[in-house]
Amino acid sequence: MGIHKESISKSLLEQAEKQRNNMKVIQRSRAEKFESEREDLKAQIKRIEEPSIKQTMLDERRKWIKKFMEMHEFSNVPNKAADFYKQKD
Repeated sequence: MGIHKESISKSLLEQAEKQRNNMKVIQRSRAEKFESEREDLKAQIKRIEEPSIKQTMLDERRKWIKKFMEMHEFSNVPNKAADFYKQKD
């Protein structure tokens, strides 16, 4: 009777190991699919959003330059672009 329990136990361990291996394969496959889809989404977002982000940033700089020139009665322009970023701090 002890041998029968031992063989059942061994069989269950083998089944559990096979199941674990199958789950690892599925997990790797899903992780690869996730990464691939994530990269696709990043590229899609960049393609869609990047032009509007750039335009917004350009508009902000243009407004800042215009405001700077108005404050200085159009006598000069900002010396450095770094001044634009300093005023944001």
